[in-house]
Amino acid sequence: MFNIFSSAHAEQRAVLFEGSEDLSDKTAKLMLSRFHTDYYNHTERERVVYVLTKLGYLEPDDAQVGKKTTVLC
Repeated sequence: MFNIFSSAHAEQRAVLFEGSEDLSDKTAKLMLSRFHTDYYNHTERERVVYVLTKLGYLEPDDAQVGKKTTVLC
């Protein structure tokens, strides 16, 4: 079990910090489940949106919902 977790963690970090765009299905789903939480900082969130959209795990409309927008009245 620990090997599965550590490999998913290593794969996720490679995507976020080393520019990799190869993900296993399990890691993509893990990243997707964390997408609407505060797990990722702003820079990481942009990278997650880019990679998951490119690989087809996020639709462009879903990526826009994940971005915080400010409405000025």
